[in-house]
Amino acid sequence: MVNAMGFSASAFRRAVSGSVTVSAALLLAALAGVWSVRDRVFGPRDGALEGAGPQAVGMTIAGQKLAVPSHLIRFEDQRSAGTHGRVDLAFTWPDLAAVQARSVRNLDDATPDPAVVFVSIEPRQSPLDTSARLTAVYARFFVGAPIEGPNGLVGQRMASGSGYEDELIFYEPGGVRPFAARCFATDGDNLATTCLREIAVGPSLVALYRFRYALMPDWRSLDERVRTLAEGLLSR
Repeated sequence: MVNAMGFSASAFRRAVSGSVTVSAALLLAALAGVWSVRDRVFGPRDGALEGAGPQAVGMTIAGQKLAVPSHLIRFEDQRSAGTHGRVDLAFTWPDLAAVQARSVRNLDDATPDPAVVFVSIEPRQSPLDTSARLTAVYARFFVGAPIEGPNGLVGQRMASGSGYEDELIFYEPGGVRPFAARCFATDGDNLATTCLREIAVGPSLVALYRFRYALMPDWRSLDERVRTLAEGLLSR
């Protein structure tokens, strides 16, 4: 459904590096830190993920102490105790198992499988996560008729000049803290669509997670389990 809607390969680049053409201070604050998402989420090519054991790695990010299972950490240089700028995780869905290196390579193909979810735990740069941006930012740029999404979600196209051209925002209508995610094509109209969602974790961190649109029907369970996983990393 999404691929047939005419996503362009430049949509992702504009969404994460384009200039914001809104003047309201609230919108500028809400969008702070969003434009660097591509480098922070996609990162360099994954290192070998096989061979890491399940022991916890103690680390500190933005003053918050965490205990992170080493077998879920994507990059070898993050599997060391101490202070880090962020930590990048990867796991399979729905079993939340460690991702093998051969599976990571398959993420570049056009199929929605394997079902791998990427999560970056990093310092919070904006007071608004994706749910809060739904009404504060995204809704101001909705154009066209709503699109029926999976399992109760609604999709909306974004206006030209908003910085989100050719993206769809999928959201849960009527929620107090509604689910919302940004979706776009990764590299051309024929490839599976990727979605992003950011959730607050503790007082100073966010979990920015990326998943294939094919997993969107599981959005309730996916969001709950990513949140539980991220909050479970915090050292009390």
